[in-house]
Amino acid sequence: MKDVLQHKKELPKTNVAGIDIIIGYLQNQCIKNNIDFDLKVNCSVNCMIQNHISENDLETLVSDHVKDAIIAVNNSTRDYKCICATFNIIDDCYEFSVYDSGIEFEIDTLVKLGLEPVTTHADTGGSGLGFFTTFQTLDKYNASLIIEELEFHHSNFSKKVSFRFDTQKEYVIRTRRSEDIQNADVESRIILHAL
Repeated sequence: MKDVLQHKKELPKTNVAGIDIIIGYLQNQCIKNNIDFDLKVNCSVNCMIQNHISENDLETLVSDHVKDAIIAVNNSTRDYKCICATFNIIDDCYEFSVYDSGIEFEIDTLVKLGLEPVTTHADTGGSGLGFFTTFQTLDKYNASLIIEELEFHHSNFSKKVSFRFDTQKEYVIRTRRSEDIQNADVESRIILHAL
């Protein structure tokens, strides 16, 4: 245990006790998995909870998606493993995001997200229920899911998953694979932005 604590960096506080406890737990999980975990708090998480999402639902969102990122990172062959969770205001909207250096989403997974529990990592703890629950939460708050594929030569991260409280209730993917995703998205429910 002493060895783990020596590698534990001081993270900023959200000043929401339940969220800070969950972040501390997730940080410990990252340390156990040799993943560099960071947190950036660029807005008032208390205001986010007062105006846009219940504390309980935000706790679930944070927990589910950092855990998903840990699974994705553990399935990557990259030497440097990292996750960064952020609380921001983007375009006048509160947003929680998770960046990770893990594997990209499979196209079939992206198309089925929110429609049914879907995972390609059942053998390493994935159930697919996290995203299924997330879509119910986003629906409840008219919030949007934005998935952005990132280039490693610009950062250490391969993707960013954001939950934006913008009253739009959109599912947006910024991707280099827009044509393949569009062909698989027979319901045309995904808004695609080609990179």
